[in-house]
Amino acid sequence: MGVLKDILSRIKGEKTIAVVNDKDSIISITDNGESKSMKLDGWTYSRFDKKKIYTFSYWDYFIPLPSLFKDPNMLMIGLGGGTIIRQLNAIYGPSFKMDVVEISQKVIDLSRKYFGDFPPEVNVINGDGAKFIEDKTPQYDIIILDAYDKIEIPKVFLEQDFINDAYNALKNKGVLAINYALLIKSTIILGSFISRLKKLFGSVYKVSFGMESGNIMILCSKNMDKKEIQSLVGSRFSSVPEAKHILNAYLDMSEK
Repeated sequence: MGVLKDILSRIKGEKTIAVVNDKDSIISITDNGESKSMKLDGWTYSRFDKKKIYTFSYWDYFIPLPSLFKDPNMLMIGLGGGTIIRQLNAIYGPSFKMDVVEISQKVIDLSRKYFGDFPPEVNVINGDGAKFIEDKTPQYDIIILDAYDKIEIPKVFLEQDFINDAYNALKNKGVLAINYALLIKSTIILGSFISRLKKLFGSVYKVSFGMESGNIMILCSKNMDKKEIQSLVGSRFSSVPEAKHILNAYLDMSEK
């Protein structure tokens, strides 16, 4: 009920402040007084609470990733409104560098216009993430895949070619973190997707976003085990009360 009340309170009084057509989809920006959101055909792709860093939704669970490395170099495929990059900037400042590849120029423009310019350490690129990562030599510590076509991950990101490219683009202890929606179709193919990931990655873990979410994080590590990940996340977030939900999710993560 608490989650339902929160959702209803956000919808109540929500005003649409911009609407843009993008190919066969409609992007809207809404404001309910407490937060702004970017929505694609009614599905929330980003949310920014005006007074809080933590959203208590799926974006939060990517926040610990930079704590696994010193001054990490990151790649994120899929911008949305940019919730994750602005959260990371608020917590870590300029101690990381990030390339962000977003296929829609309209999404980039709306994010910048309604949620503020991107931090200087973030390089936002208009392009196809699957093509961008082809033939990359090891240069990233972290790759985040948060690319969606409406409510589904585009098929190209679930195939072995992309997994190979992501693996090759990661440094020796690099991690690939995937926002994975548990819809009927995607749940059916989850096992085969995990099998493809395990062909290359030393460990594949599931991080749950909580009962209120229909998504999970699939966290793939080249050479970092569960104990090391949990220790590094704990050292950074165990003393942050607002991040208790994140810490608990990493402590409860399970190997797939």
